Amino acid sequence: DLENHLHPNRDELATTFQEVTGIGDLEQCQSILAQHGWNLETAVQDTLNVAEGRAPIFQQPAPTHSQARVSDLSDVHRHEALEESDDVDGPAQVPVVRRRARAVQRQSLTWWQWSYAVVTLPFRFVTSTVTELFEFITWFLFPRRPAVTDPDGDVRRFIAEFEESFGTDTPRFLQCSYAQALERSKHDLKFLLIYLHSPQHRTTEQFCSTVLCGSGLTQYVNDNMLVWGGSVHSPEGMRVAGLMRAWTHPFLAVIAHLDGRMVCVGKIEGVLSVDEIIAQLMHIGDTYSGVLAAARRDRQRVADDQMIRAMQDRELAESLRLDQEKEAKKIQEQAEVQRAEQAKLERRAEKERKAQDVLRGREEAGSRVPLEPELTAVGAVRISIRLPDNTRLERRFHADDSLQAIHDFVFSQENAPAIFSVQTNYPRRVLSCTGDKVPSISEAGLAPAAMLMVHDEGDDDTDDEEA
Repeated sequence: DLENHLHPNRDELATTFQEVTGIGDLEQCQSILAQHGWNLETAVQDTLNVAEGRAPIFQQPAPTHSQARVSDLSDVHRHEALEESDDVDGPAQVPVVRRRARAVQRQSLTWWQWSYAVVTLPFRFVTSTVTELFEFITWFLFPRRPAVTDPDGDVRRFIAEFEESFGTDTPRFLQCSYAQALERSKHDLKFLLIYLHSPQHRTTEQFCSTVLCGSGLTQYVNDNMLVWGGSVHSPEGMRVAGLMRAWTHPFLAVIAHLDGRMVCVGKIEGVLSVDEIIAQLMHIGDTYSGVLAAARRDRQRVADDQMIRAMQDRELAESLRLDQEKEAKKIQEQAEVQRAEQAKLERRAEKERKAQDVLRGREEAGSRVPLEPELTAVGAVRISIRLPDNTRLERRFHADDSLQAIHDFVFSQENAPAIFSVQTNYPRRVLSCTGDKVPSISEAGLAPAAMLMVHDEGDDDTDDEEA
């Protein structure tokens, strides 16, 4: 029972019928379903056949091989229903039929019927207005929510039931929704074979067991195509059947990516043998394989161009990185040179400052040296001094003069070191010439004469500029 298997209540069944057929009046949809025993598939097929001027499909005998049709080239869009149907193998072109078209039979009216219509016109106008207003308010306050569907679940259930009924030697059906199957076909640039399964159709079981499964057709489609299948008793299968206008079973369709969109390039409807179906599929493949091959070449060319651009971008980025590293290294070297020059200038300035300080210190020391006593003066002490450059100095000091006088005398000489110590020759000892408690010359044991040596205690500075 389709009603109990697919829809939990008749309202949802009527909503599905309304979405597929496009009939705006929900009561009319319920009436049509009631006339068909609430069998959704039968009601949909009969409604569309009547709208196209054909007899109900289930009132005709099963189609034979000569009656099987192969329809060609009708566009399939992923999210919109087809509104036209082409039957290219028939004797004449089938007129375009919109889904909302209704068959209206014109009948001649008598004068009494005309009078009755005129008299009841106001009443009918008011009634229809009130009814439509009531329906609008009801729809506004209590909008009908669309039924929640699970396309992936519908497909998985169909595959499980199909393999349970016909074994595992079946086409490799994609376990995804119809929209995902279209995306897979578009991505792989391969033909997509659509099979819509109608369990209640009288030819379905024989077609599946002898033609679709366990035959050369199974191997052919598995080797050359992607295969998607669905049951028309599920919401996903019924939706695809509406898109494909698949009201004759068995139903197969081939979809390919052409000119940037998914297009139905062929339909196979009715009972055909394995060889006939393979011949039709091979014909479709021969017709459109060149287009797919060109699309693959275009896609490969685009991929190659992208790879070349990516490689060029990487090379450019590497070149820029090396240039940036060179520039950074150059800037760093320049900064180091500048720091070295700055340090050299600072050392030179410091050296000049120290030289000025030493010069002022020599002048001050020279001003502090006491007057030299006469040779015959009492307490006169003769002091001989040897500088580090072997220059010899000789001067007389008074025995009561402190050793600071000798230090000042040596420091006032231009060739004397800036920092030095004064030592006796023998025995060698360092004289304390500076400080708080400086002994006198006589206390240091230098009277009446002494030989002293000056030892340079400063650092051995080098000329940085010459370096």
